[in-house]
Amino acid sequence: MKVEPELVLTATPRTIDGTGQMATLRVTAANDKGQAGTGKVRVTSAAGSLASGVELDLANGEASTPFTCVTAMDSRCTSTVRITAEW
Repeated sequence: MKVEPELVLTATPRTIDGTGQMATLRVTAANDKGQAGTGKVRVTSAAGSLASGVELDLANGEASTPFTCVTAMDSRCTSTVRITAEW
């Protein structure tokens, strides 16, 4: 059965402060057959520790990376920061 490939990005916790708290970002990928995705996922944030991006290797369709956004180091770490994942 053919389905749409899926990439899901989640953050735990979903909200951090700008003083050094860390969130764990987890990506889960499934291919067009519904099986665990393979390859690399690029995760990038508009500010903070992933502003330059990071490439993650999927293992069993999953990968994770830490994320921080400290206002004293990056003035864009206020309010909401967009984080994207591309596979």
